[in-house]
Amino acid sequence: MENMELSDLIIGAIIASISGITVPFVHSYLGNKNEKEKIAKAFYNEIKTLQIEYGVGIPNNHLQELGYLYHENGLYFALRKEMYIFDTDLVDKLDRFYDRLVGVNAMIRAHRHDALPDIDPILKQAVIEASPILEQLKKYFKLGK
Repeated sequence: MENMELSDLIIGAIIASISGITVPFVHSYLGNKNEKEKIAKAFYNEIKTLQIEYGVGIPNNHLQELGYLYHENGLYFALRKEMYIFDTDLVDKLDRFYDRLVGVNAMIRAHRHDALPDIDPILKQAVIEASPILEQLKKYFKLGK
């Protein structure tokens, strides 16, 4: 009888140990998945908006008046560290996409009072690059959810 109680106690301790390890792991996994989904949706919405805005082109004189193409408080700057939870390919594409926009900001600042070089090819390339990025971001969430 004592052996049964001892074995029950040991089995109970093993189950408690496994639960103690498994529950935080599952909670962490679900939290990370939820975080990925939120960040993916945020980047998706911003890039989709930028794709629509810049797909029609922006006159250089308007950019000089505005002073920037991509605002320094945009998601890329706010969530730059967090975007590394995505796969390497997506992170590389996000970096290239936003580097183009930030590069245009530097061009605008450098030519604030001079003629701004034609940035239309840069914007067109960014718009082209946006479509595969949007498709990859969709994998992290379901649209209409």
